[in-house]
Amino acid sequence: MLLIGAVAAIVLALGDFMVLTPLANAWKARSQRIATLRAKVDKGQFTLDRETSTRARWEKYKRRGLSADRAGSESEVLKMVSDWSARSRFNVSSIRPSWRDDEKDHVRLLCRVAGDGSVESIARFLFQLDAEETAIRVESLELTARDKEGRKLGVDLEFSALQILEDKEPATRKKS
Repeated sequence: MLLIGAVAAIVLALGDFMVLTPLANAWKARSQRIATLRAKVDKGQFTLDRETSTRARWEKYKRRGLSADRAGSESEVLKMVSDWSARSRFNVSSIRPSWRDDEKDHVRLLCRVAGDGSVESIARFLFQLDAEETAIRVESLELTARDKEGRKLGVDLEFSALQILEDKEPATRKKS
């Protein structure tokens, strides 16, 4: 009896070690993998449900970028700076545009603007730059006093305008 009990205990221990434990671990791993895949499917479905609004936003962003023609884009930005300067009574002494091809999907037109004016004219100039619909970002701004009272300030401003490069539109999802 004792021998049968000992053999049964060994068989049960080996069965647990070789069959039940690996099966339980595989079951847990599969459950976790299923949960991960379900989360990915839910996220993908959420993305697909938002396709229309995402495409509309992307079109809006593309319209805010510079045109595909570099010379035309540069001319457009120079005209904007001239308009902002005239409206704000900010004296622009130099504008130095340069193109940066850092990324494969977009190009930046960096413009370095130097000029001077009163605090009010500089504030109006910067407000108009910020309020512009075109995708423009101020990279750096440096102010220096040009007179002892600080009424006339010198400005060294660097901003970038974005030109989005796009070879072709991504394929739209077929509705089923």
